[in-house]
Amino acid sequence: MPKISKNIKKLRAERNLTQDALAEKVHVTRQAISSWENDKTKPDIEALEKLAEVFGVDIEELIYGEKKEVIISQEKTTEKNRIKIILAIVGSLLVAFGLALVFFGFWQNLSVSMQTVFSVVPVIAGQAFAVYVFLKKKSNVLWRECASLVWGVGIVSTIALIDYIYNISWVYTDYLFVDSLLIIPVMFIMGVIAPLGFYYYMTIHIAITANVYMSNIVASFLLFAVGIAFTFFISRNKENPQGKLAQWITVIASIPLFVVYLYAGFEVGIFSPDLSVLFAFLLSYFLCMFIFALEKDSFKLPYKPISVIGLCISMLYLSVSGFYDSTGIENNIIPFVISVVACIIPPVVAWFIKRDAFEDDKVRIGTTALPFAMIIWSCIYSIIEEFFMWRELENGIVDFVPEVHHITYLIGSVLTIGFGALLVYQGVKELQLLTLNFGVITIFIQILSIYGSLGDINIFVLGLLLVAFGVGLIILNSKMVSLKKSLKEETSGGDDNA
Repeated sequence: MPKISKNIKKLRAERNLTQDALAEKVHVTRQAISSWENDKTKPDIEALEKLAEVFGVDIEELIYGEKKEVIISQEKTTEKNRIKIILAIVGSLLVAFGLALVFFGFWQNLSVSMQTVFSVVPVIAGQAFAVYVFLKKKSNVLWRECASLVWGVGIVSTIALIDYIYNISWVYTDYLFVDSLLIIPVMFIMGVIAPLGFYYYMTIHIAITANVYMSNIVASFLLFAVGIAFTFFISRNKENPQGKLAQWITVIASIPLFVVYLYAGFEVGIFSPDLSVLFAFLLSYFLCMFIFALEKDSFKLPYKPISVIGLCISMLYLSVSGFYDSTGIENNIIPFVISVVACIIPPVVAWFIKRDAFEDDKVRIGTTALPFAMIIWSCIYSIIEEFFMWRELENGIVDFVPEVHHITYLIGSVLTIGFGALLVYQGVKELQLLTLNFGVITIFIQILSIYGSLGDINIFVLGLLLVAFGVGLIILNSKMVSLKKSLKEETSGGDDNA
């Protein structure tokens, strides 16, 4: 094993792992890691297998390092391909819409009969171009992306032209639904992501009209389900840069859709309109996203950063103000029960699916258990407040309401500060700046809220606190960046206690 000592050190540094962190993952002592890296001892076959699993490499590469340059080259190529795809999408959109405008300008000079004939030209031209690319340049992702956009714009243009000629009495969402149904096969056939953003725009717009046409919420949900299926389809090959882009687009689109679905459910009485339950929904949603991100290299995917931000904001809002604006459940017992079940079941299912990701990791268990406890407490609080509201109506007894608010605020504050502290610990341990920063900010805002609840905050004192916090955050981040840089530069020799 001539190169294994240097390879272990190099792979550890590239993944920003300290010797303590690596030892914990491999289930050995830090001294054993140090001994391996200084070529004093060699890992046995069981340790080699565990090291290869932690680093995400083959045992052959761990021993000889022969595949490392290939992997680096592949990662750089993947990043370049991702940039090329984005640029190709932007350029193709400009070309496609430019041609559409030219065609519409030419359109005004045609007779009705000629307009009817030419109305199908955009979709035929787009489809012909797509067929050519599919047959001749199927292996070229950029050509497929461009062809899908031309085809998609052709579909939309033809439907718009037919409506212009025959004055079809459809509302705007009807056109969006038809367009989306016709674009779905384009994405699957061509294996592209360019139309996905427009597809989700149509899905969201259809959902927003749910208060007018409730059937649209069902149509929107089905379209979104197809979008998720497509994202899984395009993400099967983890080396495919399209998959990661599709995941980002899907996750970003899911957030406004989730809020729209909640609002529609409250409007028609499916869910309880209680504000604390609303934020319990949001907590449940981001918690599921956070749980599904608990795997190797998952921070590079959209689920982790978005879920961390969403969890921090939801918990802060609930603990600071959400519990004080509850509307009660007096005449909404069935929607309330549905809401509670819908809040609690998804995280439990997510936990069960990803149970192997937890093992004995107390930090992971804590960072998921505390938001779940907040979900449970927000539902319990609604019941408690309803009980006191009933007592007030029946007996005029309101003595315990202030105490309930204080206890609720205290519990919410403890859960939120605890969650922030675990994020700080995880951020420091894994050198994740976003996790660290949001953990620190969450703790600071919650402490500031507690300080404010004790009395009015003096503007001068508040200014000093913000300045001190800002300076501290800058110093903390600079230290973390320096630490990450030093670990990356450390590729050979020496004992490491970092």
